[in-house]
Amino acid sequence: MKKYKKLIISIVIFITASVSVLFFFLAPGISFDHDTIWHYLMGRDVLKMGLSTRNPYTWVSADTRWNQQEWLFGVFEYLILKTLGSAGLPLSYLLAMGSLVLASAWNDNFRSRLPYYYIPVIAVNAGALFPHVLPGRPAVLSTVMLPFLLVLYKKTVFKEHEDVIKFILINFMCGILLANLHAGQGLIILAFLTAMAVFEACYGFLFSEVRKNILVTRITGITSLTMGLCYNMANGPRVYADMIKCMGDSTTKLIQEWNPASFGSYKAAASICLLLSISAFCLARNITRERVMAEACIILSAVLMLHTVKASIVFTYTYSVFALELIKGADTRIEEFISRERKALISTKLFVAALGAGAVMSALIYMHEGISYDDLVRKFQKEVIDDEMIEAIRENGGRLIHGYDISNYLMWNDIKVFVDTRQQPYMSDLYGVRSMNDALVIGFSGRPDDIKESLERYDYDLVLTGDALNTDWYFYDNDEYELIYRDTKNNALYRRK
Repeated sequence: MKKYKKLIISIVIFITASVSVLFFFLAPGISFDHDTIWHYLMGRDVLKMGLSTRNPYTWVSADTRWNQQEWLFGVFEYLILKTLGSAGLPLSYLLAMGSLVLASAWNDNFRSRLPYYYIPVIAVNAGALFPHVLPGRPAVLSTVMLPFLLVLYKKTVFKEHEDVIKFILINFMCGILLANLHAGQGLIILAFLTAMAVFEACYGFLFSEVRKNILVTRITGITSLTMGLCYNMANGPRVYADMIKCMGDSTTKLIQEWNPASFGSYKAAASICLLLSISAFCLARNITRERVMAEACIILSAVLMLHTVKASIVFTYTYSVFALELIKGADTRIEEFISRERKALISTKLFVAALGAGAVMSALIYMHEGISYDDLVRKFQKEVIDDEMIEAIRENGGRLIHGYDISNYLMWNDIKVFVDTRQQPYMSDLYGVRSMNDALVIGFSGRPDDIKESLERYDYDLVLTGDALNTDWYFYDNDEYELIYRDTKNNALYRRK
């Protein structure tokens, strides 16, 4: 029996892990997000026509400069969904889970074998990351590089010339990958690493010795990462200048994910406070330089999250990797327990097999919704707009004004859009085109004079009202417009006379 004890423990643990992954997929049910469509179309068109600095999806800003900061993720998503269909939707999620556990294992010096107590890392992140799964957001994958780089910086001390070269190359390649996978998140990661390096230098100066080799490591890594980030294959370093300018645009304040995290829910606020309290208590039990750095990572990520919702995934990742380090060192009895249970170490191969099992099970769920990704999009499209309305828009042709939320379904049907879920090409402070702001004014201002002023800026032919452009009352009784078609989803198509 002893011979098979380790194998039995491993199998039971990873069946539990797979079922937990499956549970988190089933619990909220099937949902959908428009961003998935945009990334899919981007990847398809990059593979067909190559990288472009002009927006091919709109009639409003087709001649203005266009940043492609996420094109590589689009290619990845297109290839996965084209190959696996809707079953490929959870893949980035499963990759992120596996990467986080491996980062935690590396931070804990388990390079080839994983202890069973890493399973909670999977479970906690499964719940936290589920809202990001179906949208297929590039941040799910790109942010994984942050904990890996933090652990790399922690473990790297230059001893030989070869170590320096390898360290520089790793950071440079990570920078190039981030610049094309998700340049915006790359900027956040660079700022995070820089802030941590400054904090570590200040901490060393005030409370312990300043270790020159550590400072050299941090400066070398950040410099080489910065050089890699400049290599965006579509726009080069200019992508960041436009991005920073975009963040100062007045329209950005209207986009929910760019606003500070809201803790209107007592549960959300209590959860964050509890997590921070646990890590702080564990640090207070045993203060060392390394543990202070781990707590600083967690606090900094929480501060970022308070600044913008987009950084919430940074908090999730850093906490899952570094909280375990703080908890383990809080009491010698925990260390002794872990040492006694080393026999329960499980191989990386079994861990990968478990993730594969989770992928197969979740794939079966999504295949039930439609084998191809086209089927899945059509299913959700019918809940928003009828096929007959799409045909009416095509038959009448012309330049269409519509709302924000329906844009990606129009793009899916090869209809040129007024605005879409990539806000940058439509922001006035960036490119002189303000259709993003005007779409919100036309759809929700409720003031006829403001609506008329916004409409007069454009040479348009058609208007599509509905939930995304909630001003049917303005066009229905207006002699300047003719009703062409109204579908069962309360969408109405008007022609400008």
